[in-house]
Order: sequence, then C-alpha cells, then structure tokens
Amino acid sequence: MRLDAMRRHVRLDAGARVPLPLDPMVQEVAAGNAVLTIDPNPRLIVFGFDADQKKDQLQVFLKALKTADPKLAVYAAGDPSSAGGAIRPPAKQNLRQ
Repeated sequence: MRLDAMRRHVRLDAGARVPLPLDPMVQEVAAGNAVLTIDPNPRLIVFGFDADQKKDQLQVFLKALKTADPKLAVYAAGDPSSAGGAIRPPAKQNLRQ
C-alpha cells in the first residue's frame, strides 16, 4: 500500500495519469483483514490452438494428458479471455475479528 501511495504521488507530481486504485483484495490483505492461500492443485490450460487442433488433434492431445496424469486438471481455453473455468479465484473468506 505504501509503494502504491508513493507511485501515485510521483505520477501526480510528474503530471502523469494516475493509475487505477489497487484491487480491493490487495487492500484487504495489506490491512490484515484477509489471508491469501495457495491452491496446490496443478492445472494445465491450453491456449491458442488452431482449427485443425480444435477438430481432431486437440482431443488426442487432451486425452493423452489425462491418461498420463488423471489428477491433472486440463482445460482447453483457446482464447485466454474464455479461461474463467480454469482460473477461478477461491471463495472469499472474511477473516475480520
């Protein structure tokens, strides 16, 4: 939070555009009102495949990956903007006391 405040101050003094405010979750963590956790379950997200891969080869590839490691969550997103199912934030916990 202090680094962000310094950054804003410098940008204002320089006449530059002020950046957007920090994400509320960052503010919650910095204030000690939220705790971050790490999801230890690995995921593989496949981006940017072409038309041929969409038809046949991608399914072969995905099946081979799932056979090699059945516990590995594999997602074929193609476009990063459609990867929401693979990149879900954990449920927010209210840790305020």
